[in-house]
Amino acid sequence: MAYSPTSPTISKCRTLFALLLVVATFSNIGLATAARRLQGEQMAGDAITLGVDDAGDAVSKGMDAAGDAMTEGMDAADDAMAGGMDGMEDMDAAGDAMDSGDGAGGDGNTIADRLLVDGMSTLLEAVKAADLADTLSKDEYTVFAPLNEAFETLGKSLDELTSDIPALTNILTFHVVPGKVTSDMLTDGQEITTVQGGKLIAKAAEEGGPVTMITTADGSIEATITEADIEASNGVIHAIGTVLLPPSDDAEGGDAEGAEPEEGAEAEEVVVEEGAEPEAEADSEGN
Repeated sequence: MAYSPTSPTISKCRTLFALLLVVATFSNIGLATAARRLQGEQMAGDAITLGVDDAGDAVSKGMDAAGDAMTEGMDAADDAMAGGMDGMEDMDAAGDAMDSGDGAGGDGNTIADRLLVDGMSTLLEAVKAADLADTLSKDEYTVFAPLNEAFETLGKSLDELTSDIPALTNILTFHVVPGKVTSDMLTDGQEITTVQGGKLIAKAAEEGGPVTMITTADGSIEATITEADIEASNGVIHAIGTVLLPPSDDAEGGDAEGAEPEEGAEAEEVVVEEGAEPEAEADSEGN
């Protein structure tokens, strides 16, 4: 049988070949699409893995930072609590002293009470040792009160001071004036008579200015007024930075030594203005 390019057999073969070609083409397209999809999935998986790793690192760093912050916060809280406990101990001591009546006159705001809570607790201890706390809680007085730091520079411990009660009383009453004398009542050069009997002098830093200093009569000791007019229910306190010691003639002056305020005695104003003439004596000889 002669070959003819147009024979039915050849046509069928051509048709079959064309179909196979189409199938192969679509198969290649499907394989390429599948390959691209697989590649995309792999890239997405890699991105997810990197993201998870980065997130894990971020969370880890965040947790470390939070842990450090919590540690620092707890340390700061511990320090604050420690400081607060110290303050609470001071407040408890003040409260215990007031409750037990160690220098309290009943209203919680007497001179003795204010000494305890205004940085003059050493003076209060000395006052209690000299048995003057009750008196300073009842009658009206003005106290030039040395701060705790003033006693530290005195050169004598509280135990040494309290070992000689008459001498201690002499020193303490040298800081006490009968009656209430506020800072606006003090003038430069004014002489102030103390319960001890000795004299103190008020001094101003400049002429015409307010009084800022108290000195002994001989000028040997000067005490700066660090805080004036600390009000108490039975008088007033002026905090000073130095302990005033009576001059030796006052310390050895008979009745002055060991003098103390008389409990229940009427407070008498003993401040004498500068230049004031002493009261004239009665002319007993002429009458």
